[in-house]
Amino acid sequence: MSQLWAGSPESYNNVAVAKAKLTARMNSNSDLAREKPPVPYQLVGDVGVVSVKGSLIAGSAGWMQLYGVTGYDDINAAILQAVQDQGAKSIMFDVDSPGGSVSGIDSPLGLIRNLKGVKPTNVFTSSMGSAAFWIGSAAGHITAERFAQVGSVGAVATVRNIAKYLEDAGIKYEVIRSDPGKMAVTPYEELTDDARADLEAMVQQVRDMFVADLATNTGLTASYITKNFGAGKSFLAEEALSRKMIHAVGDYSAALAKSKRLGEAKKK
Repeated sequence: MSQLWAGSPESYNNVAVAKAKLTARMNSNSDLAREKPPVPYQLVGDVGVVSVKGSLIAGSAGWMQLYGVTGYDDINAAILQAVQDQGAKSIMFDVDSPGGSVSGIDSPLGLIRNLKGVKPTNVFTSSMGSAAFWIGSAAGHITAERFAQVGSVGAVATVRNIAKYLEDAGIKYEVIRSDPGKMAVTPYEELTDDARADLEAMVQQVRDMFVADLATNTGLTASYITKNFGAGKSFLAEEALSRKMIHAVGDYSAALAKSKRLGEAKKK
């Protein structure tokens, strides 16, 4: 089974590294397993800040948050806490992420879109790629610090192939299928032309859905996004601004001030 990914190779590999580190830590500290992982939310003045940090995965990252992984369920929990927090007049998403899993992305995407009628939202980012850009674009005004990398619109499918390794070790797997398309992608054999074509079509479909959602979120046309958002490339903040991928170049305090103004305007 391949995994559809909207993120960098580093973000994909980091999940496996985080799992290994967490396992080692759990083995040396059993008390950690009994503690509840934190929700990535804090109140700063009257702005509720939702942190979107590191590689993004379906479900909850739990204590992997310690090692640069955030789950979409963790983001959802933080959003709900921000909504319920009467001290938060607006919500700012603090994003530093190269992206992550396509699976599970619709849940935070839908929540963020629905926030517009509840509390005003905006984004500050020091890095926002792929899946992080996908969901961040739904939150309205985006402020990026000047060295932020923004973009990486697209998707990939990762396929592990250990057939040669097993062959060299004298191990051979036989895969018996009821139908040619059943479990067409395994790590035990080379991809067939049909399986590769199917994966390429699926990746393209996800990319088109990404672009369609960006169009909905930004008010720009899909053709403009396809032409100007880099076709998989990322850009520093000034270039991203010129391409209408973000709305301002500034630091965290500037984005926080923007969020505060949005909250004050909502009260009037």
